[in-house]
Amino acid sequence: MAETRIDQLREILSQAAAHDAGLQQALGTLAGDLLKELGCEGAPVWAELKAAEKDRQVSPCFTMVDGWLRGDLQIAVTPEQIFVVSLVMRDAPKQQHEAGQDLERSQTVIIDPPDPKHRADALKKLFDRISVDLEGQLRRRFTFPAE
Repeated sequence: MAETRIDQLREILSQAAAHDAGLQQALGTLAGDLLKELGCEGAPVWAELKAAEKDRQVSPCFTMVDGWLRGDLQIAVTPEQIFVVSLVMRDAPKQQHEAGQDLERSQTVIIDPPDPKHRADALKKLFDRISVDLEGQLRRRFTFPAE
């Protein structure tokens, strides 16, 4: 137990840092699974982010926005063509995590429900949505019409 008020504040900061680190690890695991699903090799690569005025900078690559940890995952389709997917994650009830894309927060899913089948279905749904987003980015960049 903290003895002084400043110690209490330091304890709160320490707890927040531990929470942020836990969310970063969970988001990193999700990103690694996504890369495997896409057929990419290697560890996730995150773009540097700058926190907006109302946001909090967690690390050079992550910000906290209204309780959501945000990171921009870089996905190299070819060495010359790198695309970015903005992923968000937050705590959900029962020590679970809700995740999705930053621009589609209404489409987030619980990625770690207790039932393995539900977990696989949730990840498939999320990864399918991200794949469609990546294809759209690619087609827009090259002004290539969708089929």
